[in-house]
Amino acid sequence: MSPSPYARGARVSPPAKLNWDLRVLGRRGDGYHELRSWFCAVGWRDELEARPLAAGAVSRLEVCGPEAAGAPADAANLVLRAEAAWRAAGGEAPPVAWRLEKHLPSGAGLGGGSADAAGALALLDAMAPSGATRPPLRPLAEELGADVAFLLDAGGAASLRGGRGEREVAAAPRPPAPWVVLAVPDLAADTPAVYAALGADAFSGGPAESSSGDGPADGPVEEGAGNALEAAAFRAAPGLEEFAARLRARHAPFRMTGSGAAFFAPCPHAEAARALRDRVADCCRLVVAAPLLRPPFLRLRPLPSPP
Repeated sequence: MSPSPYARGARVSPPAKLNWDLRVLGRRGDGYHELRSWFCAVGWRDELEARPLAAGAVSRLEVCGPEAAGAPADAANLVLRAEAAWRAAGGEAPPVAWRLEKHLPSGAGLGGGSADAAGALALLDAMAPSGATRPPLRPLAEELGADVAFLLDAGGAASLRGGRGEREVAAAPRPPAPWVVLAVPDLAADTPAVYAALGADAFSGGPAESSSGDGPADGPVEEGAGNALEAAAFRAAPGLEEFAARLRARHAPFRMTGSGAAFFAPCPHAEAARALRDRVADCCRLVVAAPLLRPPFLRLRPLPSPP
């Protein structure tokens, strides 16, 4: 087997995702909920590095960075879960020393753990020697979580997702806004608790895939976009409704992403985003101004040779 160009290791910067809007079509028989949601990737990122270890070693994970406290450093971490799933599917690559620098907060609806899993799958696939077994990434992504596949297979800058969010229904070439401001409170929203508070009716079919009515072919609908989970999140996470009210008192278009607890507001350019960030900073634990991205969302860089 010839070596991969990433044989010495590689790094990737997995981005956060936003639910530009989110509809819940009903509760499915498997206990999950059928969704329709426009996903976008945003330039707020974790950093994930993979270095090969000697044969016979055991893969390990170091978690650092400003949001490290919210991420496990053991087998529960989605990086190690992604590696375990990839190897169980027959993937061949050396053991890995992972280093995850966390900037994306947990419990915010930004898909940080899923982004890390997508980055890990992409790194393992790239580090496998030529001729080695590389299992298809899409089934593994779906197994790991509904948001993981988005970063691997989005067909455009905005992706209309169906199912639990794992399936692309339509794509748009342009992001729905150039920039956004993301505001995170000093509390988290528990996704199962939010869905329990929603109390959705049983799913009975939903709209046809080819005529979803979610927006024009070139992008999501801006007017009337909303998040069907917001009221349930307010019930499940005490303090979140008050946080949203403070944001909206200063800038009305802030809306929730995913099951919370982060909110975002679209902005026409970087200067407007930075001005809004500064205006709301004192009522947030974290606030970031960032651009919306175009694919590919996972850009791998080889690690330099040791001196």
